Formats: sequence, structure tokens, C-alpha cells
Amino acid sequence: MMNNSFSLKKNIGSSIRRSQVITTFGPGALVNLELGSLMAMGIDAWPKANFDDFVYEERLQKRLKVRFFRQPPSADSFPKGLPYRRFPRWLFCPKCRMLKRYEDWVINDKRKFPTVPKCTTCTRKGLVSMSFLIACRRGHLNDFPWVQWVHRDKIPCMPNPALSYTTSLAGAGLAGSRIECLNCHSKRSLQGAFSPDAFKFKCSGFKPWSKDQKSEDCNEEIVTVQRGGSNVYFPRIVSSITIPPYTNPLFDKITNDKNWSIFSSSDFNFDQSVKEQVLAQIAKNIGYTLREVKSCVENIEKMSSDAEAQSEEDFRFDEFQAFHGNFDMSANNKRDFNIAPGNAGCDYSQYGIKDIILVKSLREVRALVGFTRLRPFEPDIEYASDDEKKESSEMVALTDREGHPSGWKPAIEVRGEGIFLALDSDKIDLWSKRENVKYREGIINRNLEESCRRRHAIFKPTSAKYVLLHTLSHLLIRQLSFESGYSGASLRERIYCNLPGNKNIMQGILIYTAAGDADGTLGGLVRQAKPERFKAVLNSMVETARWCANDPLCIESRGQGFESLNLSACYACALLPETSCEEYNRFLDRAFLTGTPTEPDLGFF
Repeated sequence: MMNNSFSLKKNIGSSIRRSQVITTFGPGALVNLELGSLMAMGIDAWPKANFDDFVYEERLQKRLKVRFFRQPPSADSFPKGLPYRRFPRWLFCPKCRMLKRYEDWVINDKRKFPTVPKCTTCTRKGLVSMSFLIACRRGHLNDFPWVQWVHRDKIPCMPNPALSYTTSLAGAGLAGSRIECLNCHSKRSLQGAFSPDAFKFKCSGFKPWSKDQKSEDCNEEIVTVQRGGSNVYFPRIVSSITIPPYTNPLFDKITNDKNWSIFSSSDFNFDQSVKEQVLAQIAKNIGYTLREVKSCVENIEKMSSDAEAQSEEDFRFDEFQAFHGNFDMSANNKRDFNIAPGNAGCDYSQYGIKDIILVKSLREVRALVGFTRLRPFEPDIEYASDDEKKESSEMVALTDREGHPSGWKPAIEVRGEGIFLALDSDKIDLWSKRENVKYREGIINRNLEESCRRRHAIFKPTSAKYVLLHTLSHLLIRQLSFESGYSGASLRERIYCNLPGNKNIMQGILIYTAAGDADGTLGGLVRQAKPERFKAVLNSMVETARWCANDPLCIESRGQGFESLNLSACYACALLPETSCEEYNRFLDRAFLTGTPTEPDLGFF
């Protein structure tokens, strides 16, 4: 164990959930534990894969150009845990107020394994990580330059001066936080540290999540960020619902065989003869003929190759079709995908709902593909011009940029249940052509265009159709949470909506359990969508949505929420926990469903 990196182990009482490794605390993220502030290292520093760690989702694998996925190892399967590194390196003692690097603190520590650093100059009080860091939009992160700051960018009085960090109630905000050099007695507050021109030097390209702690060339401007700030880490997660024929029972047996895991995870490119030998061994192990196994694998590979060039919209259209039953029933494993009609004998046309599908079981794979800092990743940046790419956030790879190319991504699989709704396309088209609908759609798009201009992002207009589907999904999740007892965070949404002019017409929503190991996968959600219950759920949803505790301010709003991208939607009526929403609670307007007191015909219902 090096003095600057270690793993989270059970015996030191610090752990995080496996699902958090691909969301909040993925590679490159900071996590605060009893041990202090730690940086999650890149996936090239992860332990070697175990057989049980592999996850396969052929469609998503082709799209992301990886051979397989890996689940974060559990404490039982890998007791040593995942590697983390202490960061930031600067720590101070809350009693004597001394500020030093971690290496300077532990050099005088006589303990054999100083996992939790303590002050060595006073009463061995526990040290506290500094709250300020510097970052650039290319994802680099480094300690705040305390020595340069206190000396006001001049040459320091000595290479490693003694510093003191004090806070005072006399000064408001950052003016009350002061740094002093105890050697030359230079003093400076942190006032102005967050201004754009606070530093005269450029980014050093430091990557604390890198296995070798290498830096790379970077000439970007740096800004000050807070260690616990929301702009320090934005994970980029891509998910996929497993649909037929990828749920073929035979293919499931093939991928669960040990030989397939060894074959798919190998770094070597095997020729056809070696591949056939592997398939022959698999066929023998699972009790099928080589011809059957080979035919199944070739069919799956042929179909999944089309996903490599698919857009997100085309990718979801395949799922939209599957929810309507457009697949071969004989090539389906109902454990991964099991649907049934839900509107038999009940008419939901007054709500504009054409089909209700009971999703009795489904499997979702969520993969972490990278992260950004300062600003979220813009999904369409890969299609942008060179100038637009330069002005937009850059997604950081989960491994070193200069090496360690990875043929896999970290992912988790979730099994649960859900409700799929498909609205009437003709009714939506007629509704979206109304002048008052177009007017409100224009307000959102003008706010979005202004937001993109400020964030140097690409403007991609939204549609009234998407806002309608998204708002319906939010209101329905809130109502289902109230009716069935599900927590709001235990349900997720997946919106199926095509862009104007796209031939693949979609107008549906999927509401499903977000964590199959934690909340209701025994039919509770599906039961709410049955005819004897669902009509009452819809009626209650509409009545609840007509009024908000913040009305009339909410219903009359012309822009609220992040970058004013919502109209009549606030936490009292339409917003959800951000883990449940695909769009971080943007593009919502309940007036599109229920109308307003002065324009009741605005509402789709």
C-alpha cells in the first residue's frame, strides 16, 4: 500500500454502494468518508476481473464500441476493495490551524499505518481537507495554489514555507478566510479566488485519478471550485433496456458460460478457428449443438452491429417497437423482458392514451462512459464543428488519455418492472398545432437558446410533444408514488419521442422501478396499471395537477428552474428527484396537460 493511495476495505469501516460507483462516486469523483476526502481512481487501476463481474448487453456494447461491461466488485467478491487516492493533498489542523501537504504531515507521524492523518504539532487532532480546488473544463483537477496565493504570485520566500489557515466572523464570506506565511508573514484572504482572472498561470494538466499521477499538456484557464460543489463531477451515463432477440434463452446460457467470459475479455484478436473451438466447448457445456450455438451468436452479432451507427433516437425506437410486441416470442427470456396488454376492456381515449403495456419484468444496463467538470457533457457535441467542440465541455475518459485503452466500461444491471404508455400520435399532432401551444413552445426554446449561448453549447430546440410526454411522466410518477407507496427516487422514466421530420414516430413513456434490489419488484407497480386501478390513478393525477401550492406564481411563470427551462413546473407540483429524471428536471410544463385558468383548451387532457 502506497502512502498516497489505498482501497476501501470492510475492516476500516468505509464503503459505498456498487451503484454509486457508476454515478456519484465514479472514477474521477471525490468522496467524503470517515477516512477523509478521497479521489476514485480510473478503471485501469481496478483489480482484475472475476467471472461474476461481467455484464453483457450486446446492443449497448456495439454502440459504445466495447467488448463487455464490468460491475464494480462487491466487498464479498473482492475484499480489498477499489483503489482510491487521498485528495486534496492539503490538510489543516482545526486546533493549531497549521496548513501542510499530506506528505509533510505524515513524515513526523510515528504510527505504522497513518490511514487517518492527525496533527503532529499539537494534540494529534484529526486533520481536515481543504475545501478549495482548481479545475479546468478539460477535466483536470488540482490543489488550490496556497503558496502562490499567499505570496500574490511572486516568488515564495522559501520552497516549502509554513502556512496557517484561519477563519474569522469579522469578515463576510471569503474575506473572513485568511492564509498566512509564518516565515515571511505574508497574509491574504480568499476574497477574489473565484473571479475569472484570479490566476495568472494556466492549467497544469494534473489528473489525480490517474494510476501513475501523470500530467498532460493543457493550456486552459483554471477556475476555483469547492470540493463538495456540484460542478466538480458530472458523470455521463448511457443505459439500455434489454429487448428481444438479445433476451434469447440460448444466448443467455452462452454468455453465462465461463469460456465466453474468457473469450470476450481477452486482449487478443482470435481467428475464426479459435473462436469456433471456444463455441464448441460452450456448446458441450450447455448441452446444445455447435450449429445451434454458432447460429445464435452470429444472428446476435449481425443485429447488434447495426446499433454501432445508431443515434439515441434510433436506439430507443427499437425498444419502442419491442414494447408493442414486434418481436419473435420464441426467442425471448421472460426473466429479462415480459410484457402484457394492460388496456383490455378499458377505454383511455379521453386521456389521449392509445396503449398501456404491463411490463412485468425488464432488465436495464447502465454504463458509465466518462465524466466532465464545470459543465455537463453536451450529447450532440460529437456532431459539432471544430469551433463548437472547442467551446463546449470535453468528456474525460475513465482511463489515462495517453494510454491504457479499455475494451470495457463499468456498468450495473437492474431488474424490475414497469408501465409503458403510448399516446395517440394523431391527437398529439392536432394538439401541437394550436397557436397557444406553439407560443409556449417558443418561450421554452427561446430560453433554451439563450442558455446554450451562455454555456457555449449547441442549440437543439425541443418540441411541445416532448414537453408533454416528459411532464406526463413526472406527474404520473408523483401520483404512483402517492397511490402505491413507492418513493419518488425508486421510480425512473424513459421518454420515447422522435424529432420533427424523423420517420421513426414515437410518443411513449416508460415508468419503471429504478433499483430492483431495494424497492417493489413483486408486481406492485404493474398492479397500479390494471384497468380496475389505473383510471382512478389518471383521474387523481389530473385533479392534483390542476392546482399547485405556488399558484398563481407557478401557473403564470414564463421561466423557472435551471436556466428558466420550465414553465408551470416547480417542486410543489411536477419536479422529481434528479436520479429519476432523464433531463435533470428540465422541459416541464403542466399547463400542456391541464391548461390554465384563462386557457383551459391549452391542455392535452
